[in-house]
Amino acid sequence: MSHLSILPTVLKDLVLLRRALRSEGYIISSSGKVATIGSGEIGVELVACSDDGAVLGWRRGEDGILELVGDLVRLSSRLAISERLKRISRAYALQQALQEAEQLCGTMLVHHQDGNHP
Repeated sequence: MSHLSILPTVLKDLVLLRRALRSEGYIISSSGKVATIGSGEIGVELVACSDDGAVLGWRRGEDGILELVGDLVRLSSRLAISERLKRISRAYALQQALQEAEQLCGTMLVHHQDGNHP
């Protein structure tokens, strides 16, 4: 019997995040500014807008990890923000797994064509 361990998903890849957000129905902009409480507008590398007007942004932190930027107080008062973020995280993890599978299959195909077996 096997089981699936759920590990926190760390967002590092903007391409995968774009794919994940599009799969969840967001409209994506490559860069822009997002309004926050207390800090005014903050520049971000990616802006995602939902059909209900929710605006989320991501910027790269010093450690290379993508950080969520937004007015989460305002968003949480009218949206189920934690559920929304869980869906985005799951969609990102799926995109990451698909990319890794494609890379693995490509590696296996190259080894097979060369006469080598992994």
